[in-house]
Amino acid sequence: MEMDTSFESSHVHSVYDAVAKDFSRTRHKKWPFVHNFISSLPDGSLVLDAGCGNGKYLSSHSVISLPPTQSSPDIKGKGKQSISNENGHDEERGRLLLIGLDMSIGLLEIAANRGHQVVRGDCFNLSCWRRGTFDHAISIATIHHFSSEARRVQAIKQLILTVRPPKPTTTTTSTITSTSSLPSKILISVWSLEQDPSLSGVGSARRPGKKGTVPIDDPTLVENVQEQDVFVPWSLQPPMVKTRERLPRPKKGEKVASRRRTRVVDNDDDPRDDQEPLTKELDELKVDDGGKVGGKEDGEGGGEKTVEVFNRYYHLFRHGELSRLVRLAAEDEKVAGVFVQEPAADEDESSEKEGQGEWKLHISLEGGEERWERENWAVEINVRWAWVRKTPSPNP
Repeated sequence: MEMDTSFESSHVHSVYDAVAKDFSRTRHKKWPFVHNFISSLPDGSLVLDAGCGNGKYLSSHSVISLPPTQSSPDIKGKGKQSISNENGHDEERGRLLLIGLDMSIGLLEIAANRGHQVVRGDCFNLSCWRRGTFDHAISIATIHHFSSEARRVQAIKQLILTVRPPKPTTTTTSTITSTSSLPSKILISVWSLEQDPSLSGVGSARRPGKKGTVPIDDPTLVENVQEQDVFVPWSLQPPMVKTRERLPRPKKGEKVASRRRTRVVDNDDDPRDDQEPLTKELDELKVDDGGKVGGKEDGEGGGEKTVEVFNRYYHLFRHGELSRLVRLAAEDEKVAGVFVQEPAADEDESSEKEGQGEWKLHISLEGGEERWERENWAVEINVRWAWVRKTPSPNP
């Protein structure tokens, strides 16, 4: 266990702290399936984002008033600055409270500066909150960073316990129903080993080779499954600045569209948004013992500039693997749940007599299994208490 935590500290936590600002720059657009899931949650829900990063989902329908941020200059206007809320809060009615948790201090600082409520902690251990504190939870692109199956199962188990509602105490015949209110829901997504053919080129960071995944040769990684346990490089981009360039004075009689040209180097329309910056000629770079790559490339004016590339650990999930881990987590003795293939039906069982059944924690997957979300496997987990009739013993 100590080797697992040491490996993750070196190849996950410290890496995200080192690249926090650059990473955050490419993480501001919400994935539609995540935003739709959050939008479907009932009003007044308390929601945990386990592995929140820079907090891009924490603004979804948030009741917290988030300050607007000044965007890049509007080059279509007449020299005016356009004001927009990069958190998307101004387009949505506030009706949910989302709390973020992450291990990266750098990313948490970015989230907190945007007005979000965040806590530093490890998804492996959510005991900082009482069981059942949250109504619902999400964990997006996080669990694949745990370096062993046992730790991945533990992370899922912690999510279930965090949203597990209190066990019903009602046993009177007039109020017992087959299920207790609405289920608590969890959305989990992880990177897939399988690739989307439409992204098999430069848009896919899962592609093996010099510009994609890198095999791991590290004895501190206890479980190392070929193809699935890999490093994914992150090229640390140089700081970007916004500059204004004045056009040369026009010649007499020459027509120009504008007397001033604006060049925006870093803006919200960056086409690399939510894509992994790919390394440059990794075969020419050397990896040190800490998983950091160093090298040089040509800079402006024929000079050289240092390129830092950090290797992040990922476990790429095969189809069916995430569903299997949810089952293992559900049936763990601390969860004491029952994994069911389909959610319990909302049938009225008020005619059941006292003592002929018991409450069971039912854990099921929406649709019965994980689903494909553009090079990610995703599951929606339902957690609810269900009244289960006891099968009468056959007469001797």
